[in-house]
Amino acid sequence: MEGDLLMKKKVPSEKEIAKKHGVSVDYVIRQAEIGSTVEREHTTSHEEAYGIALQHIVEFPDYYKHLLSMEKKLKSEWKKKKTFKEFRDFSESAWQRKEGKNKNGGLNEKGRKSYEKENPGSDLKPPQPKGGPRRDSFCARMKGMKDKLTSKKTANDPNSRINKSLDAWNC
Repeated sequence: MEGDLLMKKKVPSEKEIAKKHGVSVDYVIRQAEIGSTVEREHTTSHEEAYGIALQHIVEFPDYYKHLLSMEKKLKSEWKKKKTFKEFRDFSESAWQRKEGKNKNGGLNEKGRKSYEKENPGSDLKPPQPKGGPRRDSFCARMKGMKDKLTSKKTANDPNSRINKSLDAWNC
């Protein structure tokens, strides 16, 4: 019954949301898939969970990065910004922005340090392209992510972040 009420709201399309926030449709789809996993706590229907996620993404394109505990602060900050780029630059750490990424894939030292600051106990290290257990583990995980989470276009693009990372590790 409750799910029926939720889906009676008009759910904007991914294209409409992308246009509103000035982001790509692929970005909106990725965020909605992440959100649909979170929203499955409210419904057993993937379609309804995806719709709920889109409704949240209409408000903030990076809603699921912040989740509910940050929603109040996020609304306040979003009202002060004029564009998504201004907001993203304000809210994202170096590891999520260009300044923290290695041009050849993966994170540079600044990106690794900012990630470790946000995630206490983590200890990121630079790529280990010569072999060993870290390399084997990384290659296995990333190849699985590539197969599961990338479009055909991205998977075949030698300049995509995931392919650059796999190359840096000699996977």
